[in-house]
Amino acid sequence: MTRRRRARERARATMVELEAQKRRRDEVLDRYARKDDDGLVIRCRPTFEERQRYRVDSIPTASGYKVIYDSHDDALAASAELHALGSRPTEPYVCHRSTNRRHLHLRTTHGAKSTVIPRIHERQS
Repeated sequence: MTRRRRARERARATMVELEAQKRRRDEVLDRYARKDDDGLVIRCRPTFEERQRYRVDSIPTASGYKVIYDSHDDALAASAELHALGSRPTEPYVCHRSTNRRHLHLRTTHGAKSTVIPRIHERQS
């Protein structure tokens, strides 16, 4: 077997594995994420002000189009299942865009639970 053929077979096996992982992630999202009338997963969209501030195609991916979860329990369950599938550890948080119906997203956690430490501004005399 030639070197090129072995490389092609490895690439094909990798693609099959990646497609299987994507299918498993999609199944988790189908179970826990908010869906529209057609059964498609709903993603958080930029607000009107954000669309005016940025060009439509240059909205930062960190702040746009994240999957919406209706409850904290759903977000935690999805987080645990996605982590079991090999994704980074995540935790739910309330979206700043949600007004009437509070919704949650998942964000990556780095190690232990992060705590916000307030800054103390000392007055200089």
